[in-house]
Amino acid sequence: MRRFSFFASPNTYAESIQVTVKGRPVEVTQTVQNKGLLISGQLPAELSKEFARIVINAESVNRCKADAGWLVEIQ
Repeated sequence: MRRFSFFASPNTYAESIQVTVKGRPVEVTQTVQNKGLLISGQLPAELSKEFARIVINAESVNRCKADAGWLVEIQ
């Protein structure tokens, strides 16, 4: 199982968080922690021995929209 995780600010609307991997939506779980939200998910099983971009889109309480991501190598 190949999982990923990251933290989101406590100011982030949890319901606004969207994650895609190579353009495919990925289901994530959210856990409230004192640092904010711990977001975790699993990479699609069909991705193997290639590079993929994990893209995150979210909105904060002040309606600020943001996106971020990482290019990862999948073994």
